[in-house]
Amino acid sequence: DWKYGSQYFCGGVAEGQRCAGNNMCQSKICIGNMCVGDKRDDGQDCDNNANCVNGACALETYDEMARKVCCPKGKSYYFKMDWKYGSQYFCGGVAEGQRCAGNNMCQSKICIGNMCVGDKRDDGQDCDNNANCVNGACALETYDEMARKVCCPKGKSYYFKMDWKYGSQ
Repeated sequence: DWKYGSQYFCGGVAEGQRCAGNNMCQSKICIGNMCVGDKRDDGQDCDNNANCVNGACALETYDEMARKVCCPKGKSYYFKMDWKYGSQYFCGGVAEGQRCAGNNMCQSKICIGNMCVGDKRDDGQDCDNNANCVNGACALETYDEMARKVCCPKGKSYYFKMDWKYGSQ
């Protein structure tokens, strides 16, 4: 008879048996509520960092339906999620053309509009932050609440209070 809440469970559970956490298993590895014998390699399913040889378990891609895997090269990064309140760890090393939450997720270290891109942007091209631009300056193109963010001509941007929104850009 299962109840909501917490209960004490015995440890030393054998491989292939149900578990609620790593400490319950003889192997100290519980994945998907099953005791398993060995830590996982890159790309294999995991529930937490302790399940992975490389020590990094995170969402495989920037997608709400992504599975948790042991991240390639043991790299994971903490980002805010667009689809729900809160933040989560995501694997790094994401290829060009794949969804991302920030520059660190991408192999190229360039994430623009939630997509990994291959090269930094030139003057006048869309950007999300200074690191996206060859000249190191990303800002609103004009003093307008609907303005797009672009790499500023000659690498110059200036900080001003906005009249239409709480805060500054």
